[in-house]
Amino acid sequence: VYVVRFGAPTFSDHTPTRVSVVEHASHGTTVVRLQATAHHNQTNQSLAYAIVQGNTAGMFAVEPMTGRVYVTGDVDRETEAAYHLAFQATDFGALHKSTRFGINIDVSDINDNTPQFVNVPYSKTIPESASEQTEVLVAVARDIDDGKNSKIVYTISAGDDDGTFSMDKNSGVIAVAKPLKHAAQRSEERRVGK
Repeated sequence: VYVVRFGAPTFSDHTPTRVSVVEHASHGTTVVRLQATAHHNQTNQSLAYAIVQGNTAGMFAVEPMTGRVYVTGDVDRETEAAYHLAFQATDFGALHKSTRFGINIDVSDINDNTPQFVNVPYSKTIPESASEQTEVLVAVARDIDDGKNSKIVYTISAGDDDGTFSMDKNSGVIAVAKPLKHAAQRSEERRVGK
C-alpha cells in the first residue's frame, strides 16, 4: 500500500509568535529563523519561505531556503513600534501546498532622541522683592523615546552662575533661590560688559 500525503507544511512549535529587534539595528541583523516541515512524498523535503503580508515598508526580508528573517531597512521605534508579518512556507510537492504563520516583531527603544522644550522661548518678569522659593515658571520638555529613555531631568545649564534661581530636576519648576536685589545689579553689569 502506497500512502500519498498531500498535507500543507506545518510550522514548528519552536517558531515564536513574538520577537523583538532593537531600533536602528544594522542591515542583515537576524530577527528570527522560521522552521516548518513539509508533508508530501517527494524525496526532497525542502520548503520555500516568503513574507506575504505586513512588510509594506520593506523593513525585513527572509531567505527563501533557510527561513532566516533579517533587517533590510532603518527600523525606527518612533516611526513604527511593532510589525505584524505573515510568512508563508511552500513545499515542492506536486501540488505546491503552503501554509501561513504570523509573527509580531516589537521594536526595542534606544535613547536616540533629544528632549525638546515646548512653548519656548520662556520669558517672565518678576519683582525684585520676590522672596526665596517664589515660583517663576515651569519649563516643560518632551522626549519621544520610550520607558526610561524618555525620562527627563531638568537643570539650569548656563546663565545662573551665582545660583540666583533653582530648578526642580523632576518637575521643571524654576524658583527664586536667593534675594534678587543685588543679583539683578550684577546681571545688569554682565549685560553691559558684553
